[in-house]
Amino acid sequence: MIEDELNLSNSLVSVINMNSVNERINLYEGKAIFRFEDREVKSHCKIYIEWLPRPYIKFDAVFQERTRINFNEKVKFKLKDDIEEEVLFTKTDIMAIEVSGIFTRGFSLKDDKRKMNVLEFTLINGFDNFGEWIKSETHRYAGRINFSYMGYRIIIDKVHNYKEIFDELKQIGGYSITHHAQILRNDGLDFSEEDGMKLIEAVEWLMSFANGQRVGVCSLCGYQGTKKVLEKYLRPWVDSNKSTVVTWYPKNYPTNDALEDVFPNLVEKLNDELWGDVLPVVLSWYLDSRSSIIVENKIVSIQIALETLAWTYIVEEKEIMDGNIFNNKLRASDKLRMFLYELEIPRKTPNNIMQGLDKKYEDGTYLFTECRNNIVHPKKKKNDTFLKDINKMVGVLNLGINYLELSMLRIIDYNGIYTNLIAENPKERDRRVPWFYC
Repeated sequence: MIEDELNLSNSLVSVINMNSVNERINLYEGKAIFRFEDREVKSHCKIYIEWLPRPYIKFDAVFQERTRINFNEKVKFKLKDDIEEEVLFTKTDIMAIEVSGIFTRGFSLKDDKRKMNVLEFTLINGFDNFGEWIKSETHRYAGRINFSYMGYRIIIDKVHNYKEIFDELKQIGGYSITHHAQILRNDGLDFSEEDGMKLIEAVEWLMSFANGQRVGVCSLCGYQGTKKVLEKYLRPWVDSNKSTVVTWYPKNYPTNDALEDVFPNLVEKLNDELWGDVLPVVLSWYLDSRSSIIVENKIVSIQIALETLAWTYIVEEKEIMDGNIFNNKLRASDKLRMFLYELEIPRKTPNNIMQGLDKKYEDGTYLFTECRNNIVHPKKKKNDTFLKDINKMVGVLNLGINYLELSMLRIIDYNGIYTNLIAENPKERDRRVPWFYC
């Protein structure tokens, strides 16, 4: 009945799928050539993705002749004359006939160097999102995200077995395909792999930022009509799934379209000459702060990210202050205070973090930078409450995360609902970004 009412679309599928977490994916078995500096060796080869302890595209090969192996030598792998990939050997038998290794970047089964009108890809370790209702062969579920940018449409669907996959990821950790996705143009025209990859990089950035853990892509398939013109597999740079990380993204907020709203702005920023270099670096520091188990390391990562954003915004983009003055005349707390002021982000330390602290720490920028300074230079001060109490340290950490998340959201021009990690009333955590009211 719901299908008739909503006219549900079929959920997307891809050339690869996973029935369970950390399941090996076989990609190819057959003839292949290994090209050394001075010779070529024919082989029978199996290629597969193996996830643990870290994801790699691996191969096992049987050479037709005994071959001298140098484990430091980067060798070319060929299926076809026009496709070569770089590999490293990791293991060989005593006769150097049976060998194993890894692809250093990726592996292509097909690459016609042609434009396409559909580009399919798979996401690893995304999150259990809601979204538009779709249907698989067995059931209906809410799981589609739609991004739009300059005539492009990006469709991202949770896998049909998402319940089992996300339950396994929570229980045992590791890696899995969580979403199938595709890119196409609204006018049906062709586009290049390079154009598609720019959009995919934005998808990876935004999904990772919302998830608090790295989300990556492991396969690309391009089509020109019904003809496949590209089939490529990539080593995904992703984090092993951990327990759910609470971030700015309000996953359970009704009618939440935060990601769809901000995606076009993000693509513009990533294509910008200045921010295109800075935002990926800042995201890396942010994700490091969410993945490390040591609170002190998390705080240092956040401080580096905030200082990077502050310099870029105040000195380079807005030219509010000369770089020499910014670097040499301002304390770290002054830099952060000025930056948050310009972005219209509140700096006051919430009461639930202030309890037991000196009144001078009511300015959150001072509290956060003092905590960071005492971590990096522990001999300077010995009596700070937040260094003796792990709960206070976690409170300072959450304050810094809140500053960083809001700063990143402001940079990419987000004006919607966010989850405030330091809200004193848990019922008021989901709220509009503060600059919306300024």
